[in-house]
Amino acid sequence: RPRPSVTLVFSSVPITQPPKRWLKMAMYRRGSRGASSSSFTWSGESSYGRPAMPGMTLFAPSSYEEVRVMLDEALRTTSGPVALRWSKTPARHVDAGGTGSGRNARKIVEGEDVCILGVGKMVAAAEEAAALLVSRGVHATVYDVRVLPPDVRMILDARRHPLVVTVEDGITE
Repeated sequence: RPRPSVTLVFSSVPITQPPKRWLKMAMYRRGSRGASSSSFTWSGESSYGRPAMPGMTLFAPSSYEEVRVMLDEALRTTSGPVALRWSKTPARHVDAGGTGSGRNARKIVEGEDVCILGVGKMVAAAEEAAALLVSRGVHATVYDVRVLPPDVRMILDARRHPLVVTVEDGITE
């Protein structure tokens, strides 16, 4: 039986002016027809997964093991609102070393022809695409983006490639 999906939104609300302390609030994602139903709406993220709230940090775990790492980081974040977002479909499991740390992107594969930036559950699809491309002589760099706003080092590395592709879920255009 698949596990229910959850989006936790940690809103860091300043309780002093200027903010020296932050109140953390967690909200469970739920629509009027149940958890993660199509009736669920939240203005905390805009299209293409970009945080819609100024200063928001959006974590997108690519595996069950990544959830704990990101939850720890989210609870340490004091600079503004934080959200953890993952799909309602079952997540994959990864071995030790298959998770990132902090707010850093994780480079999975090194290549020179194309850079594939996978977000959340779509990291697995990015890895599969890279494997198919190798069989055609195309060598891809694959990143697990992990956090939005993105890691500057990942962006600088992506710029050296002639082609950059993002792989995200929830986009209908």
